[in-house]
Amino acid sequence: MQSELISLAGALKGTDLIIENQGDTLFRLSIVPDMVYFDERLFSFAVKLTDLNGVQTKIPVTLHRASFETALGKVKDKAETFKLTLEFAHKLQSLSIHQFSTDNEDAVKIEDTYKKGLHKEPRFLALGLRSLVRREVGIIKFVLRYTSP
Repeated sequence: MQSELISLAGALKGTDLIIENQGDTLFRLSIVPDMVYFDERLFSFAVKLTDLNGVQTKIPVTLHRASFETALGKVKDKAETFKLTLEFAHKLQSLSIHQFSTDNEDAVKIEDTYKKGLHKEPRFLALGLRSLVRREVGIIKFVLRYTSP
């Protein structure tokens, strides 16, 4: 097994998957956090109703990941707040309520806006949610519960 791990560590050199090797006896798989995705059921998306009904150009939205247990230990909960335009927050809300086909021009624009902005945000990537908006069986959908406390 040791020789296989040494060989694998060499084969993965220069990739995003790194096997750390300490004296050819201790091995550790090191994964960049941006490459780890968690079950979307652990996440929630919240926008305050007062902000949605307000007149501010940009409003805070909160993406929260619940804590959970693994065989290796507990992953702590984490929340991040992002500033989105009021218009985009409303469009995401619409996407969460209605089903839009993948050829719907408005839904495609929402998806594009998401992919060009929030989806590339390092704090968003570090939460471990693969995607907030995705295509599934011919529809574009908002994958989380959209709450407005």
